[in-house]
Amino acid sequence: MKRGSRDFLTSDEREFYAKLHKKEKDGRKRDRIKFIILLNDGYSYREIARILLIEEQTLRNHWESYKSDGLESLLNFNYKGRCSKLSKSEQEELEEYLSENTYITSYQIRNYIRETYNKEYSKTGVIALLLCARYTSPPPRQMRSPLSKNKKHDNLVNSFLN
Repeated sequence: MKRGSRDFLTSDEREFYAKLHKKEKDGRKRDRIKFIILLNDGYSYREIARILLIEEQTLRNHWESYKSDGLESLLNFNYKGRCSKLSKSEQEELEEYLSENTYITSYQIRNYIRETYNKEYSKTGVIALLLCARYTSPPPRQMRSPLSKNKKHDNLVNSFLN
């Protein structure tokens, strides 16, 4: 249900945002643009949160970002992630080790890190670590047989490959 229009956007700005929304490929950015349009049209934070399936507090944060620095700030993702669990010297040591040794899966690299440095990483954490360490692509996945959906068959295929 619409409430009274807030009309903080001019008709030209609203039209520009609507066109920008149609051209944008990133769903997160489209949701942020929709948020501004819906807020302008008089929808409440609660209604917009329900429509976009986003927390109200997130929308309030978006509004503060938009008010202070405009649309460009709202569409800019500044999340950098947290610091690595490995020290700089450990990262360099790991890079050198991986340049001399080949691993097929991120799971194997996680085990090596756990055994060597006593630190836990998730699968995505290891991939992010490798990407930050100037590796151009994540480690390859184990090969799956295109002819089988059988896990035992895939393990047999991989045992011959290793």
